[in-house]
Amino acid sequence: MKSNTIRWAIHGIATELFHNIVLRTLRRVRTRLFVSKQHRPELQNSQRFRQSPKHEIAVVTGATGGIGSKIAHQLAFRGYDVVVAARDAVRGHALVNEIQGVLKVTPVETSNESSGEGDLPTISFVQYHADVPQSALTVASFLKDLGSPVSVLINNAGIMGKSKQLTMKVNLIGPAILTFA
Repeated sequence: MKSNTIRWAIHGIATELFHNIVLRTLRRVRTRLFVSKQHRPELQNSQRFRQSPKHEIAVVTGATGGIGSKIAHQLAFRGYDVVVAARDAVRGHALVNEIQGVLKVTPVETSNESSGEGDLPTISFVQYHADVPQSALTVASFLKDLGSPVSVLINNAGIMGKSKQLTMKVNLIGPAILTFA
């Protein structure tokens, strides 16, 4: 009886992995290969386009490196006012300047109704330490001063390999406090 249960568990895990990895990858490749260029304006003439500002706020924690930085870039290109919430102020301000520089030279997508070429999303920085509860309240106060509600919150800040207590604070408690602040 036990061997049947183990065999079915392994079969279920293997099937799930197959569907999640192989089939999704094939769908993505097929979509990229066969979608016409008119549906992918960012690939025409090797030119990237940005969308006109939505005047909606997106907050990205841990955005000074890796995937958080890429998410902040993409949200800005999609017209969101991005707030970079990170621990390192130097890297945070550098990221804000980098995104603003790229947005200035990137044309607005013509298919959207644009409010003008010169209208750019606002990119700002606020210092955030996920392991300090008071820091989440500081971020909430900063966001309240912006005047618009937050439409997108990406809790990307995290650590690994430190003490269990610090890992729980940063990866679980910090995002929960920020979400409810």
